[in-house]
Amino acid sequence: MQIKLISTPEGTPEWMAIEMHGMISPQDGGFDGKTLGTICWGDRNNVYMIVGNQTLEGKISKTDRPLLVIQKSDKIDGDDEKNATVRAVIRKKLVFKVRPRPLVLSTAA
Repeated sequence: MQIKLISTPEGTPEWMAIEMHGMISPQDGGFDGKTLGTICWGDRNNVYMIVGNQTLEGKISKTDRPLLVIQKSDKIDGDDEKNATVRAVIRKKLVFKVRPRPLVLSTAA
């Protein structure tokens, strides 16, 4: 079976994936409508993510192979072809594999 990929008229945007080692659990309910954290770009390939009162340190890495984010298209009557629209391509990822450090803020006296 072949699936025909259709690109969007605006072109194909490039997204990044986030890879985290460990588990993140919300305190109440789920993650719907909530912000996980704030990403701060450092120098070169370093990246930092602040989640609550903890800081995660990570690196920007290339994926082994490009990944496609696709959306299944509706089937047209009488057409046996399967179609999917390419929404984005992922070539890079943010990898966080170091244990989080507590965020310490100093106050000016």
